[in-house]
Amino acid sequence: MPVLTLGAHQLPAAEVALIRSLVRLFSHTSSFHWRFVDSGPCDAVIVDTELPPAELAEAGRRARAVLKVTRAYAPGQPDTLQRPIRADQLKAWLERQATEQRLMRAAHGPPAPAAAAGGTAKPVHLRFKLRRWPSAALLRNDPQRIRLATLLSRRALGARELSRISQLPAEQCQDFVDSLCQADLLEVLELPATASPAAVAARPAPPPSLAHGLISGIRRRLGL
Repeated sequence: MPVLTLGAHQLPAAEVALIRSLVRLFSHTSSFHWRFVDSGPCDAVIVDTELPPAELAEAGRRARAVLKVTRAYAPGQPDTLQRPIRADQLKAWLERQATEQRLMRAAHGPPAPAAAAGGTAKPVHLRFKLRRWPSAALLRNDPQRIRLATLLSRRALGARELSRISQLPAEQCQDFVDSLCQADLLEVLELPATASPAAVAARPAPPPSLAHGLISGIRRRLGL
């Protein structure tokens, strides 16, 4: 997998130095595919949430993924890191982004070099749909995981949409999606961030008899 680039936008010099050092430390692991860059377009950028909206928008135009650093953290809030920056949380986020970048390249080829040419990269949303039913070992006989897998078998969803529909924490949904990605069980769809909800509209709810049959089929697969 190609090495991905990480930048920082309007962060204090001390935090930039910390991030640069951590990325250098992480790079000693063969599975880590990031390097820190001081300027220019990049695959991901870290910003301060207290920046004016125009500055945040500028950061979003610079990279495909944005990690926001904040002084207050709401559990389940995606793409957000609380100060002080923790090495394990930063590494987990970068590895998750690397997985998504790899899936996008596999599904659609490398991104167009618009940013490198001075253009503006268009933000995209990734959505995932099950190719086949997960193994019992991956589902762990967990009703919540079975519920998430059932939702992803019906329609393509992003991690945030999956959290909203299932009413489960965003981090839990993202972790499950990551597990499915690692097992190569997901079909990846890339849609513009401005796509209308109709592009991924939910299918009508199945009648009770069909829902019952679906649950029965899942239970048979799990030997319940």
